[in-house]
Amino acid sequence: MHKKHLGKILIWDSETPPPKCNETILLWSAFSDETAPHAVSIPTLIETNANKLKSQYLEYIYELGELCPKGRRLIDHLELRPGFSYWWMSQIVESAYDKSLQLVNILGILAFTNWAERFFIDQILLVTANRSLAESMRRWCANKDVAFEWRHVKKTQNRQSFRHIFKFTLAPIRAISWLLHYWATRYQLKGFGIKQWQKTCAGITFVPYLFNMLPDAANEGRYATYYFAHLPETLISNGYKTNWLHLYCGSELIPNSKKAAQFIHLFNKDSQGSQCHTTLDSFLSIRIILQTIGDWIKIALPAYRVTLDLSHNSNSKTYLWPLLSKDWRESFFGPNAISNLLFLNLFEESMSTLPHQQIGFYLQENQAWEMAFIYAWKAAGHGRLIGVPHSTVRFWDLRYFYDPLTFQRDRKNVLPMPDAVALNGPAATSAYLLGGYPAEKIVKVEALRFLYLANAHLRKPLSISPNSPMHLLVLGDYFERNTKTQLRLLGEAVKSFPHDLKITVKPHPARSVFAADYPNLKMQVVAEPVAQLLNQCHIAYTSSITAAAVDAYLTGVPVVTLLDSTQLNLSPLRGLDDVFFVSSAVELCNALKTIMIAPPRAIPKNEFFNLDKDLPRWRDLLT
Repeated sequence: MHKKHLGKILIWDSETPPPKCNETILLWSAFSDETAPHAVSIPTLIETNANKLKSQYLEYIYELGELCPKGRRLIDHLELRPGFSYWWMSQIVESAYDKSLQLVNILGILAFTNWAERFFIDQILLVTANRSLAESMRRWCANKDVAFEWRHVKKTQNRQSFRHIFKFTLAPIRAISWLLHYWATRYQLKGFGIKQWQKTCAGITFVPYLFNMLPDAANEGRYATYYFAHLPETLISNGYKTNWLHLYCGSELIPNSKKAAQFIHLFNKDSQGSQCHTTLDSFLSIRIILQTIGDWIKIALPAYRVTLDLSHNSNSKTYLWPLLSKDWRESFFGPNAISNLLFLNLFEESMSTLPHQQIGFYLQENQAWEMAFIYAWKAAGHGRLIGVPHSTVRFWDLRYFYDPLTFQRDRKNVLPMPDAVALNGPAATSAYLLGGYPAEKIVKVEALRFLYLANAHLRKPLSISPNSPMHLLVLGDYFERNTKTQLRLLGEAVKSFPHDLKITVKPHPARSVFAADYPNLKMQVVAEPVAQLLNQCHIAYTSSITAAAVDAYLTGVPVVTLLDSTQLNLSPLRGLDDVFFVSSAVELCNALKTIMIAPPRAIPKNEFFNLDKDLPRWRDLLT
């Protein structure tokens, strides 16, 4: 292949516009810039080469675990229990968009190296505030014999809060502080539901979050959750007795552990023996805390010994290590490590005291706690275990994906896997199969979280009268930053939008939005169910993460989704031509204008989900 000579290139990673110059400009964290119309956008390269980059990243994580510092695989160095390696609980393997500190930059480096293969480059000038990115780029340049210069720029926000400063203090100090805080805020759950748990005669166990419950039912003392729809009631009506091991998450409905304990008591009282409810935190004890600290020391020592080997390893992608090093430290020395190990010990305690179970179900997102649960369930000798991805499986949610070689079972300390995954429709099944997941481990069930769509009619987009306002439904995000960005851009867009807007904001259940914080927007903040709100709106305006975008799309509501150039496109609707993806106030305004003239139509629901309220697939799985 003939290579073009570029000479010097400027990589621009700053919130200010790049300077006018003759060099080739690469925008590291922007889709475009008016001052540099011919610049190459790294976020655009990531999207246009998504399949290749995703495979390269997953392959790199696999190869990292297979490295052999000091003559043993890294995975084996981190063996914590017989046949179970702590490697599978690390942030590096989890690759969670909300935990991995440099995930987007790692994919950016991979996108850049693929792009750079087509050119001869003499020099790179990198303008960024990201020290890890600069070190990674410096290593790449040294390997390619390219001159490198780093020009450090300050971040816009110079004043650092105490929380930000604390985040970067010594990891062990933060780990112990986290453990003490966890004990102080959860000890009131200690012992609740354990007697029923140890004496249960049920043979089916569920592990859900104590979150996202139906408020009316919960206040009546009855357990009902959006995660499982009417499955718990169906089980009771068919004579099944079940166990429920809840993972407590703070929310408006259950703001503290004392309130959580009250709900557990009420749930057990209301179910009259058909359901047994407890929480993972109910098994907290001084012994568990001491065991956790012991495991932390046990895993930190080998992790420390191999750190230098990883930093200087001759692997072809060693230049990525500076971007992974913080995830490594958090995984083995910081609060993340102590949290993972506490969950492991709590699951071991809860599973060892539970009478033999025929089958178990847990909400699958491939988080670190799930690896601990799978190990503890199987070590205790229980029966079949099913992972349940309760929502959508998004392309860039890398928690759901591994390099295909990871699924091999011909060695020790293999990836902990359930006996099967219960997938809720063609979209999730396709995503798993394309990701190389073993087909024999896939079972098909109904989409419990979306079952209400079975009765929802695919309506035509509502017509917008010239004399009445357009009703815009804003669906907020779990991450406060994303919702703020949504509303900030909307505030800018309405200035040039020619039609009146009625703005309704539905925050994520775990987050609050206050209209007073956005005085330039005439908006109403509501808590009604999404299904109810969708019947009243003309357009849904969503973040790039929320699964509620699918609810809107499959109901026939036109969807506008915000893309943040500093993040991956995590929309469950990614790749659909009739969804409007916008990254600026101008694009948002233009999308609203286009929808007013020619609103798009949604696809049939059965292309996404299995929707049968009689739950025939779930019934087959349970029997």
